[in-house]
Amino acid sequence: MQHRRSHATLILMPSSQPFRICVFCGSANGAGPAYVQAAKELGRNIAAAGMGLVYGGATVGLMGVLADAALEGGAEVIGVMPDVLMDREIAHQGLTRLHIVKTMHERKALMSDHADAFIALPGGYGTLDEFIEIVTWAQLRIHQKPCILLNINGYFDGFLAFLDHGVQQGFIRPENRALIHIARNVDDALEMAQATPKEAPFAQSHAGNHGFWGAKKVDRRLANRCEGDCGPSVPLRVYRSMSGYRSGSIWSARWLLQTWQRFPVFRSQSRHSL
Repeated sequence: MQHRRSHATLILMPSSQPFRICVFCGSANGAGPAYVQAAKELGRNIAAAGMGLVYGGATVGLMGVLADAALEGGAEVIGVMPDVLMDREIAHQGLTRLHIVKTMHERKALMSDHADAFIALPGGYGTLDEFIEIVTWAQLRIHQKPCILLNINGYFDGFLAFLDHGVQQGFIRPENRALIHIARNVDDALEMAQATPKEAPFAQSHAGNHGFWGAKKVDRRLANRCEGDCGPSVPLRVYRSMSGYRSGSIWSARWLLQTWQRFPVFRSQSRHSL
């Protein structure tokens, strides 16, 4: 289908990519066998369901266990790793694709770009940082993808109690606390991942009477940023140039990331600058 504007012609084509789940998890195996078993099961089940896996790109700890299990099952596995970690020689060399980025922030942006849902297995600071930022983006209505904690052996019980305390003390709204879905096992986590709406609410709430490209200023900025490059690196470059929380353009950058997940965007005709 075609969406025409005086300043651009946009052809939106549905993507043939698999449903992808981004998994955050530890670079250690944990103290008991249950964590490794859960990572293996999650990787296998993602593959068995015909889904793709997006993760941090490492070969160590639960990250490596997860990726190996998904690869053995024939799944597409995409890794994203900051170059600072490449020096530690922990990058998985057998992935479908391994993206090397400059910063941790770019890592999270690209992982989000590729994913339809997010699951956190047990992990440490990095796992919590990645998961909470994604939940924060959902709170800000930057995306509406499911955010799921896979609470193996009650690992996240203390964290969940902290969140409930935040609600009681008035720092977390109950509706935002509800953005985090709790799964006790792998099957429940995958069911939650597919059951929750994942469309970006920005497009829904700001389109108005103008249709899919509703916000005129935003659609012009996005189209101009896509000028001359239809490759998969477009969203990340847009993210780099427009993010940093420096202006309101963060909304259009985030929205493009979610749009690119579902549609390759091709632009022709006139050229404009921001």
